[in-house]
Amino acid sequence: MSVRRTFEELALTPKMGAICGFRKTSIRNLRRWAVQGFENWLIFYRVKRGGIEIVHLMHGARDIEGLLDK
Repeated sequence: MSVRRTFEELALTPKMGAICGFRKTSIRNLRRWAVQGFENWLIFYRVKRGGIEIVHLMHGARDIEGLLDK
């Protein structure tokens, strides 16, 4: 339920997540936001016209840039 609620809030206010600024061009403009109640779990997404595109949900202890670059 927390993940779904967080997705819905992001869709309503998509620019509330921080821009990641990764080196690779294809993922440079991804934004990240923590799941409510599970701050170690991060949502990576793109702002799209009319909402957002969820790219990945992962634990913050992972090699985030390495996994997203694949």
